[in-house]
Amino acid sequence: MAKQLELEFNEKSETLKKLEKEIPDFRKNGFQTEEEFKKAKAYDRAWRHMEQHNSVMIKRGLKKCK
Repeated sequence: MAKQLELEFNEKSETLKKLEKEIPDFRKNGFQTEEEFKKAKAYDRAWRHMEQHNSVMIKRGLKKCK
């Protein structure tokens, strides 16, 4: 019978590790500039804060904020 080749697969090779370190976070997340990335992060944070506030107000029986 033919002997199968045994290959070790390393998904995080040294080359990939170096490339990942070189790519900034805003590029990894699909943004063109760091300013856009920061703006989106701030918007997401504000949205989560609003949702948390709304859930607290609903539990207290008050109106939902818009």
